[in-house]
Amino acid sequence: MAAGITIKIELDPIYVDYCKHHLKADEQGRLFASEKTTIGQALKSLLNKRPASGVEPDPKTGLTFVIPDYRDIKPEYYNYLSKNSRKIFADFLRKQFLFEMHKHIRDLHNSGYTEIKGALIHFLEQHNISPDSYNYETLKKEYYRYRLKKKAKNTKKLTSLFLSVLSYNCPLLVSFL
Repeated sequence: MAAGITIKIELDPIYVDYCKHHLKADEQGRLFASEKTTIGQALKSLLNKRPASGVEPDPKTGLTFVIPDYRDIKPEYYNYLSKNSRKIFADFLRKQFLFEMHKHIRDLHNSGYTEIKGALIHFLEQHNISPDSYNYETLKKEYYRYRLKKKAKNTKKLTSLFLSVLSYNCPLLVSFL
């Protein structure tokens, strides 16, 4: 599948399980970050040439990715992630995970499934995320914060749309000012 050049990245256990669900793995547990996946595209954009000196070693523990032969970069040369790039990649995985989690819960909730706890557990089971790698209350609180932020944003849009349609002579608008 690939040349076998690997890179190791330390991640939280919940994101390790998330990556294992989305990417193919070989017998040794190494993941293949294809250019066709969003995870592979993010990894590709962060790869750099290995500097001649001052290189920090790969962590001893973590998730191992096999760098595939991308069309425009070769893994023989571009096989290094700096400390900052590793943080960016971990943050990308966190945001990608939360985006999918929020979408899944919202879709189930909109289709008539009222329990957020059940929808969250369904998402975690669907993605093969072990119960030891997450705190349910933290994820639930994250979803509620997301929902409140989205509601406030939509209310602001509606208010600005409503006020822009009214003329300044309208009695409703005068009461707001």
